[in-house]
Parts: sequence; structure tokens; C-alpha cells
Amino acid sequence: MEFIVSDPNAVLMKLIPSVQHINLRDPKHKSYYEFLAKNRMPLLCHVGPEYSFPEGIREKERDHFRFLDKPLECGVTVIAAHCATPVFPFDKYETKEFYAFMKSANSGSKVQLWEIPLLSLY
Repeated sequence: MEFIVSDPNAVLMKLIPSVQHINLRDPKHKSYYEFLAKNRMPLLCHVGPEYSFPEGIREKERDHFRFLDKPLECGVTVIAAHCATPVFPFDKYETKEFYAFMKSANSGSKVQLWEIPLLSLY
């Protein structure tokens, strides 16, 4: 990964856990998270429903925002893509829970949060 962080064009790492079959809480990823934190490389991680790939539907439990706790604990700057917002009316609406999770992760002001008002049809 040294070659990635040393590339001046590299600005972040991106994961879609459901599509890549990644368990964000797997202890084997701790050194990866620590490497990202040490090198100040943000992690853009998909959270919420993913319908662009078949695996996103089959493995959707992997995209839950609560799994961001491990990279956050390691000091990684995390960008939560889509902020766990629903795509379709039958998707779970967890925006308030996501906000509470991120606010809790920000205890001690170690995470920068922005609140963007969302218009909701629900």
C-alpha cells in the first residue's frame, strides 16, 4: 500500500463492503486501518443499500453504518457514502440512527461532522 499513499494523485481509499465481501469488523483489517490513519488517507466507505451490483443485494448486511466503528477507533477519517439513506420506500430508514452513531463517534471532537438537512418522502 505504500505505492498508493505515495502517489500524489491518490486522495482516498474506497470500499463497498457488500460487493467486495469485506467484514469491516474483522480484526485482520486493524493494520490496514492503522496504516490509513498514519498516512492520513481517508476511507470512503459505502453505507446503506447498494443496488448497482448483485452482491450488494445478497450481502447487504455488510453495508451497515455501525461497522464503521472499527476504522473510526483506529483514527481513520471516514467518509460514509450515502449516509445510510434509503434508496426505495421499502429500505430501512435509519438516518436518525446514523446521525446518533456519528455524533457518538465524535465524542472528544475527533470526527468532523456536517449536518445536511434532507427532504424525505417518508
